[in-house]
Amino acid sequence: MLKKHFMGYRKYVYFLFLLILSLICLFYLQPPLKSSSPVVLAQLEYSIKADLKRLLLNSTAQKNYTDNPDENYLVHSSKCKIPSLEPFNMEILSYYNPKAYIRCSNKPLLTYIEKKDNVASLHVNQTVEKEYTGDNLQCCYKSVASSLSPKTIDLVIKVSKCIDFKNSVRLEDDVVVVWCRNTRKDQVVYKNVHFVVTITDEIKTKLQKSENETHLSVALVGIDSVSRLNMIRSLPYTYNYLQENDWIEFRGYNKIGDNTFPNIMGVLTGMNVSTTFKECNPKVSGQLDKCDLLWYDYKKLGFVTAYAEDETEISTFNYLKKGFERKPTDYYFRPYMLAAEKNLKTLVLEGVKYCTGPESAGERIMNLARDFTLTFRKYSNFGFFWMNSFSHNEINSVSRMDLKVAEFLRSLNRSGIFDNSIVIFFSDHGIRFGTVTYTHAGWLEERLPFFYMTVPKWFQKKFPRKYSNLVLNSNRLITPYDLYMTLQEILVLSGKKYSMKASTACPECKSLFEVAKSDRSCEDAGIENHWCTCRGYTTIPSNGMIVEQAAKFILREVQRMANDGGCVQFEVKNIISAGVSDNCDIKNRSHFYFLITFETRPQAVFQGTVSIGVDVPIFKMEGSVSRLDIYSFNSWCVTDPIVKKYCYCHGSFAYISSMINTVATGILQFFY
Repeated sequence: MLKKHFMGYRKYVYFLFLLILSLICLFYLQPPLKSSSPVVLAQLEYSIKADLKRLLLNSTAQKNYTDNPDENYLVHSSKCKIPSLEPFNMEILSYYNPKAYIRCSNKPLLTYIEKKDNVASLHVNQTVEKEYTGDNLQCCYKSVASSLSPKTIDLVIKVSKCIDFKNSVRLEDDVVVVWCRNTRKDQVVYKNVHFVVTITDEIKTKLQKSENETHLSVALVGIDSVSRLNMIRSLPYTYNYLQENDWIEFRGYNKIGDNTFPNIMGVLTGMNVSTTFKECNPKVSGQLDKCDLLWYDYKKLGFVTAYAEDETEISTFNYLKKGFERKPTDYYFRPYMLAAEKNLKTLVLEGVKYCTGPESAGERIMNLARDFTLTFRKYSNFGFFWMNSFSHNEINSVSRMDLKVAEFLRSLNRSGIFDNSIVIFFSDHGIRFGTVTYTHAGWLEERLPFFYMTVPKWFQKKFPRKYSNLVLNSNRLITPYDLYMTLQEILVLSGKKYSMKASTACPECKSLFEVAKSDRSCEDAGIENHWCTCRGYTTIPSNGMIVEQAAKFILREVQRMANDGGCVQFEVKNIISAGVSDNCDIKNRSHFYFLITFETRPQAVFQGTVSIGVDVPIFKMEGSVSRLDIYSFNSWCVTDPIVKKYCYCHGSFAYISSMINTVATGILQFFY
């Protein structure tokens, strides 16, 4: 009897297993959703038209804008009104949780670089030697070089055998890995990587001019994913330093693309992302080298150039891209960061490599910036220094480095770097992931990164009109394309024979040394409606007919972009929030903009902007769709950077788990 019962139970379990497996296969083999044409809501037209007319009447009655400056706005004009929120507003306050600085080692550094008369030497700090071992310390160093193959120059480094040295040794190489061990215990007690910035013979021929006290240099220092308001909240010491030293704050700096790449390419090339992929597709080997990046112009005109960025896996030109096949600048620090990540123990915080050995990755970049600018302070130089490792994934993580960033800027000032340098301190966008982005404040912060600039005192006196224009533009709508034009005009103002080129993405954009239009619109500035902060959004019920149809329309765009056999079909699970545009030009309104944030099944969160005509209710996408949840783990089956953002792979563990849970729940409900 017991055996018979057991056999029946086995058949029941076997039946369930086959049923679950069949359903999973059914989901797994489902074809991708075919793209469809824009949805004409014919059957809902009467109801939707009535809703739109009601919205039009309400907005006309409620808003009566003037062109007078208003302290409630960052930018205030007939075509653009960007609201000014308090840094600690109620929507953000619950997310505010500043982080304490984390040291990457409890001991002081055992080795350091010393330079004298352009000769570098590696030293053991004998004053701290006992903290690592007694009298049994033996150190050696390995030379690091880039790969000789153009295809792997951004990926592969060559490391030599370890050469023993005692106390100090003269260096002939740019990058070295240091190992120190306790000989008595035969134990490695210290590892680090150093970079040496010296004036090479090649650069010496470039610097044939005599030293000129009034030469002009440019330094761009960036921290990824930090909004203007988050900068004020999370970097108070840095913010106070900038305020006390009269840095110009550009409060209306609006991003022009989703992530780092389009916003940085806007600064360095004046192109939008679609043009970039046509002109110099970063997914094809060697194409980025053909991109007309501004640092090439600076290099041709005699500036010594440098580029450094931490977190090599997600760096601007390498994440889902092929990178460079030739050194893009005179001093290219990627081999140094690769050596640090590959040879040293890393500490990952919030998904990024915060520590590389005994030093934080961010401090390595700041040290490189300091070393480079000091080495070439008597010559014209151009440096681009970008940091991801302490800011990229979490809104509060940047606060760890406040004191370090403030001290970095102070040290440049003390060293006289600012005497002859235009320094641009900025970000690409605010935080792009997490529930904070569902809020109105989060929506605004994502689109408004921080941007500060300082110019030398002599420059202000020599070009008073240019400087006053710079100050005037601090309260105007501006973009990376304007910064692109500014970097070109700096070449002209520095006395170089240079013809400025218009931005292909924004032909009307001008240098910040020229007066920007006071009544500038997002369209004028080359900003897609989805990224535009000039119009606010009034919250509306998320269960309305228009909202539901808008979410479905946006999802069709997502499916069109992810038209890959390995990606599953999404369906709308829940509409998180919906807003209707607060259009500045109320009287001439012919259409409405809707901002819809919604959750899908399988799990993803999307945000899109659509427009709909008042007379003909047809939806139209306004720019790309944002993905507000972290998706890299579930989009492993595709490498295209655009498709990846919209794809949820069939074989994802979370997807399979979700399907099993759904099927199991259905079976239990059927039997019980």
